[in-house]
Amino acid sequence: MAQKEFTCVLNTIDSLLDDFKKNPDGIENSTLESYLEAMHAWLEAYQKKHNEPLTWELVAKMIRAASIYE
Repeated sequence: MAQKEFTCVLNTIDSLLDDFKKNPDGIENSTLESYLEAMHAWLEAYQKKHNEPLTWELVAKMIRAASIYE
């Protein structure tokens, strides 16, 4: 696994955490339950639309999207 891929995921998590600290009301899914439900829904919708393997880049997108996905 390339270091670049891990860095992408870590940077996404850091950015999301920073966003949450600066503006907690700006995160749509601010509870763990709603965040995980959104993550599941986003990944399921993405999988139906795209026939791609799961990559670390996709995981980073999923982490970011779950904060606002409804």
